Amino acid sequence: EVFLTKTLPNPAGIDNEDNEFIEISNPNSFPVNLFQWKLSNKNGQSYVFEEPFVLESLESKIIYRQNFKFNLYNSDGSISLFDKDNKLIDKLSFEGSAKEGEVLNKKPEGEIFWASLNPTSSNNSENGNTEFSEAEGDSAQNFPLKITELNQLNFLSNLAEVSLSGMLVSPVGIPEQNSFYLQCGGRGILIKTAGGILYKPGDLLNIKKSVLHQTQKYNYLKVSDPENIERGLNKTIHYSDLNDCFKEKNCLAKIGSAVKFEGEFYKKTSTSLFFKNKNSDIELYLPNSLYFKTSALEEGALYKIKGVLEKPDADFRILATGEESLALVQKNKEKTEEENSNSNSKPETNTKKEEALAKVELQKAVRQSCSPLIKKPIAFENKLKIIENNLENKPDKFALSNITKEDTHTLMIKILKVLAGII
Repeated sequence: EVFLTKTLPNPAGIDNEDNEFIEISNPNSFPVNLFQWKLSNKNGQSYVFEEPFVLESLESKIIYRQNFKFNLYNSDGSISLFDKDNKLIDKLSFEGSAKEGEVLNKKPEGEIFWASLNPTSSNNSENGNTEFSEAEGDSAQNFPLKITELNQLNFLSNLAEVSLSGMLVSPVGIPEQNSFYLQCGGRGILIKTAGGILYKPGDLLNIKKSVLHQTQKYNYLKVSDPENIERGLNKTIHYSDLNDCFKEKNCLAKIGSAVKFEGEFYKKTSTSLFFKNKNSDIELYLPNSLYFKTSALEEGALYKIKGVLEKPDADFRILATGEESLALVQKNKEKTEEENSNSNSKPETNTKKEEALAKVELQKAVRQSCSPLIKKPIAFENKLKIIENNLENKPDKFALSNITKEDTHTLMIKILKVLAGII
């Protein structure tokens, strides 16, 4: 069983996405995953949990309107929870008008009452919980709120305190001073610290206490005291293939995590390099703290790039994290073939010239060898034998550069036959 235990439909002041919420609680001794479950209001507007959303044993989680999007009506309101088979699991409703600034509570046994909202200070709220005073004097059932997965941060309010564990996937100082990316499962988040952090990529870190900061572009966690970070073992970083993410269209789920991409280099700017393949193209962003010799890059060559996936605007990019972020896989095929073609054709041209010169020299050598024979009426076969003997006995006289003795002999025979009429 899972319960809808609280909702704030009518916050004090202006209703907006940051203060209206629904709380879901798990009173069981085992975890419950709400993946593909559904929340809906009285008019049928709904929100489906399209990613794993786990409620641990005796855990409650708050979901804000900025995530579930539909209205929590201020009069005759109703919220329903359905499982993945569309079976109604629980319902929380009220008649009449919602009391401004008060929370509608439901106890496990089903009793419903209103209680005023009194947020605790951050010093007393260990897990980012919100405590409620009881308007009717009864003790409302509260479950501890524990953050264990990054997707749960989407359901928390700004400045909530959280703790989590993960792997450091960028050096401290990248992307900015005293900051780094922490990967938890397949997701990652930017961690900002006050300094004094000496960790390296692959370190397993346990952040005991941090504060969630929500901005329009991204969320990050701020750790004010370095003692709130514990370091464990160092492990090998696993890089997810961004090519697969583009094919499956789930790149948003990889933001802040370690990724790799293979593509052809096609242009560069003062701060970025750009690569493409048949699936997509990607920007490799070079932070100021890193130096790459970009002049040696070959346009059209295939490279493998690695780093942390970011989405600062409409497009994705990979944040370079070190020298290993860029590696040549294969040179430009067309350029390499052209170079090989030029390389092969040059020796062939030289060989033809050398053969032509060799023929001329051989012709001269044949005429010199044959000159004493011209004066004597000796049969052609005898003349040929005499010249062959001269070639055999005096090879140095007829040896030419880059031509073997056998080649010289063959060419000599051919030329002799051509000159047969002259001899």
